[in-house]
Amino acid sequence: FVIFMTSLYEPKKEEFDKRCLIHPGKKQHKLVNEITYYAADMNILLAYKNFQDDWEDEKKIVGLAAMTFLEKKAKMVEKKYERQAIVIEDSLKKLDKLEKEKCGQIDEISKPFADIISEIAIWKKDPFESILRKFGFYLGKYVYILDAFLDYEKDKKNGSYNPFLYEKKFIKGNDNQGNLDIEKIKNLLDNTIKLAIVEFEKLPLEQDLAILRNILYEGIWIDFSKSLK
Repeated sequence: FVIFMTSLYEPKKEEFDKRCLIHPGKKQHKLVNEITYYAADMNILLAYKNFQDDWEDEKKIVGLAAMTFLEKKAKMVEKKYERQAIVIEDSLKKLDKLEKEKCGQIDEISKPFADIISEIAIWKKDPFESILRKFGFYLGKYVYILDAFLDYEKDKKNGSYNPFLYEKKFIKGNDNQGNLDIEKIKNLLDNTIKLAIVEFEKLPLEQDLAILRNILYEGIWIDFSKSLK
């Protein structure tokens, strides 16, 4: 996201060497701009909501501890980015409701998360907004669908919600074991990400374009391919 938005907006950057938690012994070269701070803020807000969900739904102590640790910063982010915070909150409520209702419509259940990514993609209101909103929406749908596919066997085993357990058209015909039709899933994912790529290619990107295309055309399939092995 940072590479993508930096390529689009080309904000002024700071460069410096600094130690970090992962590399405490040696200073690392860092590039920082307005986008990196925005992405970090969105990451904190989403992480906070995730830990909050873990605590409220499953009473995980780890979730409570992490939520408490992030709470002050998350509240600051909510005030700073009220538009994004409202959409994230409302969309997560819709998602929770649909999951509790055991929604079996892939298109419907993936929409709330798609709306979240769509809103986060709008760093600021400008002529790129419409394209970025569509790009984020289809990328979000892809992420949700892929995640559901990767978790399918685990969710089927432990009885957790998964949309593919309820939308039977993605189950192999006459398969009482509930095995997924891999080809149908791949086509669904392929058609979804192609819609995101159409919007991506409309943007005037130059910096790191080869890297971004490599991610969108190939990198996003790595987890899917690994799961098939």
